[in-house]
Amino acid sequence: MKKSYVAALCALSFLAVSAAPAASASDDPDKLYTEAETICSRAAPAAEDPDEDEDCIYNENSFAKAEALFQKACDADQAYACARLGDHWGLQPGNGGMVLDRKKAVEYYAKACSLKNDDGCEKAGEIYSTECRDGLEASCFDEADSYLSDLCSRNKGYACHYQGELYGSTFEADDSRYLEAIKSFQKAVDLGWEPARNGLEFALIQRGRSKSADAPEFMKKVLSDLETRCSQEKEKCWGACYTLGQLAENYGGAPDANPALKYYLKGCQKKDAESCRNAASLYESGDRGVKKAETLAKAFREKAEDYDEYCPDLD
Repeated sequence: MKKSYVAALCALSFLAVSAAPAASASDDPDKLYTEAETICSRAAPAAEDPDEDEDCIYNENSFAKAEALFQKACDADQAYACARLGDHWGLQPGNGGMVLDRKKAVEYYAKACSLKNDDGCEKAGEIYSTECRDGLEASCFDEADSYLSDLCSRNKGYACHYQGELYGSTFEADDSRYLEAIKSFQKAVDLGWEPARNGLEFALIQRGRSKSADAPEFMKKVLSDLETRCSQEKEKCWGACYTLGQLAENYGGAPDANPALKYYLKGCQKKDAESCRNAASLYESGDRGVKKAETLAKAFREKAEDYDEYCPDLD
């Protein structure tokens, strides 16, 4: 009797184990993310241009079909899912550069960043720098500054760049806090983040033109740096030679345009379309000491058109 009872219990246990469902594949955060992307892409409308794919994350209808899965994967610490949720609420193509919901976008990007997703770190920084400028919302500026300061201190060049933009657009050039913009841009450049070079040049020039006591010192530094780069750089759209030409032509109401022309000619040699156009304009007008030369003006305008192909973003 006892043996048959034990045997019955074993049989029931076996049946119970056999009947229990296997661990659901949907419990795996990576599989949840993959499933969400599949559903999202299947629901997305076809792009008007066959050469361009329309990302389903930016389409309300297709995103709605996959949002719960993205959220579940993100809750389970799937970094890519968090970043994709950030994409939906963040800077959407065709949205005029506007952020759909800053707080939601940053929340998801910041979580992706905490999960070692560099894309999330950078996009949160970009949103903070674009949304929290001009001191319109003190709490926003403080949030952005704290986030970017932390990443910049860990030598993330893009974060230093965005922090420079944050300070540079919030404070006037003669304000002592504007120096934080220059400091941040400089660190970004030192870390090899090339996009920060233009920001650094602009910030130095603005400080140099300001009413601050150290203005001459900053103008001297920027001119020295630009001269070095103009002589060293090769083909460069909107490079240092162009910037020097702009300064020589406009800074202090320069009565002689020949120094500016010299820099524009150097820039044009480096295939900078705008340098060629400015040289053409000076030859065409023939004032402020530049000898009028319509043939040269025409030649440099033609060069500018040729170099627009080299620098398509400057059309």
